[in-house]
Amino acid sequence: TLEARALPPPPVAGERGTLAREGCPLAYELHGPRDGAPVLLAQGVGAHGSAWGPQVAALAARGYRCLSWDNRGIGASLPAGPG
Repeated sequence: TLEARALPPPPVAGERGTLAREGCPLAYELHGPRDGAPVLLAQGVGAHGSAWGPQVAALAARGYRCLSWDNRGIGASLPAGPG
């Protein structure tokens, strides 16, 4: 298992940004070395990307590049518009 408490912080500071999807900005975070194997961390409805904090720290410390995001209307992502 990946145990984050015993590991150092990720080797690359997190990058935060937004990406517009269907007119709705979604907030995302990237952690780990730029050349690391990608890992996409998807959470359930009602959760945001920071829920993956311990897993991101453990994976990034092992050289993986982690991507997480905030679902629409959660955290830093805006809710979808009407329609």
